[in-house]
Amino acid sequence: KQITGFTAKSYRNPDKVNEDGEYQFDPDPFWDDDEEWDFSGVDDDDDEKIDEMADLPEIVDPIPQDDEEITQITRNWVSKMMADLALCPFTASDDRSGVPMGPVFYKIDRGTDIEQMYETYWKEVVRVEQ
Repeated sequence: KQITGFTAKSYRNPDKVNEDGEYQFDPDPFWDDDEEWDFSGVDDDDDEKIDEMADLPEIVDPIPQDDEEITQITRNWVSKMMADLALCPFTASDDRSGVPMGPVFYKIDRGTDIEQMYETYWKEVVRVEQ
């Protein structure tokens, strides 16, 4: 079976821009629904895992404060994992990837909740579409 293409749907509505000039997104049927999910029991075995992790060393600086440092760490990972190990056949280096080959864009998002991250994701989709 041969796949000849795919369609990506954007829920951006260019007619809806708030007073700060940011896009307002239409509801996403794959994300925005009225269904309440039941996560009971998901974390039941976490207490055992926490006890096992008690002997691990403390993480000194889990998230660097410098965005450039985060970008460099990410570039190093992309270079080693995606390009050097050829996990992605479309990645030539940490700054060249895709079909056709083009520059890689790195965006640092310091969102702290899922809504902020989701909004940042869709802003990037809009940026790429333009």
